[in-house]
Amino acid sequence: MIDFLAMLGAGLSAPLAADPAPLSPSGKWHVDWNETSCLALQSYGTDEQRRVLIIKPSLDGSMVRLILSGPGSRQSAVHLPVDIAGFKATALRFTPPKKKLVVYWIDLPRPEFDRIAALPAVPFKGDRIALTLSTTGFGAAIKALDSCGVDLRKHWNADEAGKASISVAADPTIRIERVATGNDYPTQARKEYRGGLTAVSLLIDDAGAIKDCSIEQSSGVATIDAQTCILLTERAKFRPARDASGAAIRSSKTLRFRWELGN
Repeated sequence: MIDFLAMLGAGLSAPLAADPAPLSPSGKWHVDWNETSCLALQSYGTDEQRRVLIIKPSLDGSMVRLILSGPGSRQSAVHLPVDIAGFKATALRFTPPKKKLVVYWIDLPRPEFDRIAALPAVPFKGDRIALTLSTTGFGAAIKALDSCGVDLRKHWNADEAGKASISVAADPTIRIERVATGNDYPTQARKEYRGGLTAVSLLIDDAGAIKDCSIEQSSGVATIDAQTCILLTERAKFRPARDASGAAIRSSKTLRFRWELGN
């Protein structure tokens, strides 16, 4: 998988802050078609005020992750409310290891993403983030991502034909509910008594290894969504899917987790 955190860091030199006008793209959109995901990358602003935006659709396309970055001091991972062109969401804000960056992950339902993509510019408002990005080039990037998504689903036997070729579905070697314990509940969500349902898609290779985890339904709490994928990719193990001949093949699996605290 492409190191998009490294891509985020290229050429950034100013913290996220308020801008008087929409920032324009610095060049052409870059769309990366790799084995486990489809990504569109664009940088905005001048060398002194540069931001980077990455667009990453989920496997089935029902959600779109916006990954927005700019340099700044180290931040512990927290969730916080954000407003994106009138849509209220929660963002995960964090600093990647060994990076002088502040990164925001924001998962949007595809209809909301399509709505804001049709606007001439998209404003982002939240704690330590207040800027507006021009949507120039969004249309072409989205078209390329949708085409990439068709190929991605075909590659992982996640399209209709691929699903029909699977005789034995990928099967976890341990009960999925045992992946998480009470100690894994995100600290901030626990303190705020927050919970919810997170649905994810997993890409499972022909050796049973998880190669990607994407959010298909957000709980509304970004730390919970992120923790779900972290725990699955670190702890869950699978026996691979098999076709009619018994050969191990690539596949996808959708799982749902409900996070809730007792009384």
